[in-house]
Amino acid sequence: MVRRLGVTSHQRQLAARMAESGLLDLVMVRYNAAHRGAERDVFPVTESHGLAVIAYTALRWGALLRPTPDDPPGFSVPAPPPGTASSCSTRRSP
Repeated sequence: MVRRLGVTSHQRQLAARMAESGLLDLVMVRYNAAHRGAERDVFPVTESHGLAVIAYTALRWGALLRPTPDDPPGFSVPAPPPGTASSCSTRRSP
């Protein structure tokens, strides 16, 4: 028995149209600080329909955890607490 139905898509506009169908319980889309288009294209639709959203690549394959040349002087990315493991991979699949 299928209790919930969701979809994942790299195409935000398509994900929004599928969310509007009324047939889904959740939508999974790429969303992170570097890719924020879902805020405009998907989130208003999912919110109005009461759908859950799962974001993938939230840390942009670990890139958002590494320092950048634009960081302020003296800034460092905090280390994770001892005993915790990062769930992100810095390697992308081919």
